[in-house]
Amino acid sequence: MKKCIPDAYRSFMTFVRKSYKKTTKLLLTKPHHVFVGLLGTLTLLIVVGNFLSKPKSIVGEVLPPKSVHIFSMGSSPKMRTNGKIEKSGSIKILAQQGGIVQKIYKKEGETVDKGQWIAWISTNYQGGTAQTVTRQMAEKNYAFVTDNFDTQKELLGKRRDLANTVNTQASDLRDITGKSIADTKDLLSLNESIANTLSDQIKTLELNNADKSKDALILQTKQSLSQVQSGILNLRSGLRNSEYQSAGDKAPANLSTLQKDLTFKQLDLEEKSLELNKQLSKLNLSVSQIMEALMYPASPVKGTVERLYVSPGQSIAPGAPIAAIAGSNTTTRLIVGVPKHIAQNISKLEKATIYLGEKSLELSPISISMEPTEGNLNSVIFVLPEESTNEVTNASFVAVDLPVGSGTTVSVLPYIPIDAVYQTESGAYVSIATQSGEQWHVMTKPIQLGSVYGDSVSVTDGLMGDEHIILDRTVVDGERIEIAK
Repeated sequence: MKKCIPDAYRSFMTFVRKSYKKTTKLLLTKPHHVFVGLLGTLTLLIVVGNFLSKPKSIVGEVLPPKSVHIFSMGSSPKMRTNGKIEKSGSIKILAQQGGIVQKIYKKEGETVDKGQWIAWISTNYQGGTAQTVTRQMAEKNYAFVTDNFDTQKELLGKRRDLANTVNTQASDLRDITGKSIADTKDLLSLNESIANTLSDQIKTLELNNADKSKDALILQTKQSLSQVQSGILNLRSGLRNSEYQSAGDKAPANLSTLQKDLTFKQLDLEEKSLELNKQLSKLNLSVSQIMEALMYPASPVKGTVERLYVSPGQSIAPGAPIAAIAGSNTTTRLIVGVPKHIAQNISKLEKATIYLGEKSLELSPISISMEPTEGNLNSVIFVLPEESTNEVTNASFVAVDLPVGSGTTVSVLPYIPIDAVYQTESGAYVSIATQSGEQWHVMTKPIQLGSVYGDSVSVTDGLMGDEHIILDRTVVDGERIEIAK
């Protein structure tokens, strides 16, 4: 068997060498004959190939119409845009103070009530919390103020009584002084009478003292008169002082009244300060409690702990996420921002289409703002049904088709899908589906375009308002079509 293979190979190579020599000899001796033969062979191969590849002719067959989708101008165009999801019951709790996570009070999947603690954040790794110490100091101060408040009020009352007593005492002293004035006047009148008598005696003695024998008696009488007159002066001075002290319209009485009023004013001010100090102590305690509560993040709603972002021993900064809470009473809103001219022309008859993943909803807006609320955009607000709440996440974006205007409304510029428009150097065109009998054909129509918003563009001229716009731009003028269902 092994010997047969080399023999066959040698026979084949001998045939090739003989054929090569004959062909080379023929080319050298008769090159024109070889060229003509090759050309004829090539021509024969081309003719046979054309004959074999010629398509069979089908007599009388008509091409089927092309299926296209249309947009009818009689309905409101849907403008594709995006809206932001806002969940009122879904809360992401953030750290309001930095520190060390000491403890987690809830696990993922557990139910949490409103106000329940989620975690404990301390100031240091040992668990010390400065806000707790501040709160304890405020509690002690408030307790001291509260415990002594009634005593201090009682002291203020006693000082008022003291001021009233002092004023009453001054009034009584004036009354006593006033009553002693009459006695002083009687004594003064008596002394004046004695002084007059002594003066008369002195005159009589001086008239009868020619022999100087009564000089001693006259001197003694004058001394007595001097003493009486000195008493009169003292009595008059005391009388004037008593009249001054006892008068109700003089300075002593006014001074007593002013002292009483001043004392009462001071006591009123101290009482108000006491009340203010009590209120400030209570407010300071409230502030300390609020600051301490920042170290104990709590759930603002009743719901379920969806996720925990921290663990014990972890150091966190203000604003770091701690937990995500899904509220039991969740309201999901969709906020769509649109220009003012779009907000004014949103159709009140047709519903918007909201796309939630593979599902879609048909909803009408609950509110359309007529003034910008989202920067330069107006807000169109939708409320999603409860069954759709779990299909979206807070602060996410979803696609929305808004119905703008109406094809039968003359005052509103018609909007058509921008995919239906094709443009050339000479202008913009759309393909219109026209019906002739039972057949539909394509007709090209020039239009004037306006502003573009989302997937739609306004048409300022060229459309009557009842056309059927072909959305497929691969059709040609006059082509036969059928409307896809």
